[in-house]
Amino acid sequence: MSQPKNLMKFATIVLILLAIFLGNIASAANSAHETISSYGVIAAKKMIVGVDYWAGMSKSHFLNRDLPFLKEAGIRMLRLEFGEWSLDNLATLIPEIKSQGFEVLGLLIRTDLVNDIDAWGSWVYDVVSTFKDKVKVWEIWNEPNWNTGFGAPGDPVKYTEFLKRAYIKAKQADPDCVVLGGSILGTDNAGLNFLRGIYENGAKDYMDALSYHPYCTTVSPLYPHETRTGKAFWKLEWVKNIMAEYGDGNKKIWITEIGWATNGTNSVTEEQQALYINQALNLAKSWGWVEAFIIYNWMDGGGFYFGLTRTRYNPPYTHENFCKPSFFAVKNFTSLS
Repeated sequence: MSQPKNLMKFATIVLILLAIFLGNIASAANSAHETISSYGVIAAKKMIVGVDYWAGMSKSHFLNRDLPFLKEAGIRMLRLEFGEWSLDNLATLIPEIKSQGFEVLGLLIRTDLVNDIDAWGSWVYDVVSTFKDKVKVWEIWNEPNWNTGFGAPGDPVKYTEFLKRAYIKAKQADPDCVVLGGSILGTDNAGLNFLRGIYENGAKDYMDALSYHPYCTTVSPLYPHETRTGKAFWKLEWVKNIMAEYGDGNKKIWITEIGWATNGTNSVTEEQQALYINQALNLAKSWGWVEAFIIYNWMDGGGFYFGLTRTRYNPPYTHENFCKPSFFAVKNFTSLS
């Protein structure tokens, strides 16, 4: 790349980060919305900021590559997928994660058990029992309204049955654990209708908080809506209103996935990704009822480019070759929040 183009890109990044910094100062000045965690997961007057983290990651890469950057960014929670394939590695990885002061959000999903609810319940009990000293928050399934075992666009009746069974078994294994229900993709009509569907089938009493994935593809979280689908980040306000309609308005929402891709179909620039994540963080914080904000994801990989960092498996690991602008946006937000 020529020197003028390099200078132009650098100037663009500086301007975006300056806008983020000024926005976060305003946000930090208004901390009235901050509340202590409803379930005592983390006793601090601030929204939990975390990242989705690959459950197959080696202990070596966690300790020698990711750990210093995770701490620098102010990340407090790692979301890890608990499936049949990942349990052995997690048994090694999670003690290291916990010893470094991070909390763990466990995603429980077994698509191979979608037609055997008894086996599903037994598996949930076994996993929660095994990890109860290290993991206190469990999310039940991943995007059940989007063809992850319950059909497309998803069956809220069947999902609610699996949620109820998981809740009962998880609480039997660890009465102090927090169970997140929903894990719904999108604030479009399909997502909102699925939310109503699980409430119509009794989900209210079988989740301690609602998890949601309010992706909005390529637009800003402040934009009215994504033209093709109608998805919008700010429509989490509609989600909260639906919860209230069903007598569940006092529960918190956990954003357990949100992000913008920086390559491929429906992608944005790295600079836009940084700006949009910052806007979403500040809006979520201002609401006061978002308890956790989990960014998808920590590192690019598997053909997905949502990461705060770039794919890199060999040292050296530096800000220049590993971190995207969004890494610094998150770091700035957490340092001021």
